[in-house]
Amino acid sequence: MKQPSASDPFTEVVTQPLVLDGQLAGLTLSLGHNLVFFTTEPDLATLDGGSFASLAQLTAQVRRVRAKRA
Repeated sequence: MKQPSASDPFTEVVTQPLVLDGQLAGLTLSLGHNLVFFTTEPDLATLDGGSFASLAQLTAQVRRVRAKRA
C-alpha cells in the first residue's frame, strides 16, 4: 500500500466550508483533482455527495439551484 506523501496531490485531503454570497452552502472535500460536496441545505440536496471537477463548476451549480429557488 502506498504511503501518503505531502507532495502527492492524490493523497492530500482538504475540507473547507463553501460560503457563497455570505451564506453557507455546505462543505467541500478535496480529493486531489476532484471536489465532493456535502450539504444539509434541502434546496441543494440534488448536489449532495456530488463530485465536481473544479470549485468554479460547483459554485455555478449552487448558484443555479439558488437562483431557481428565488
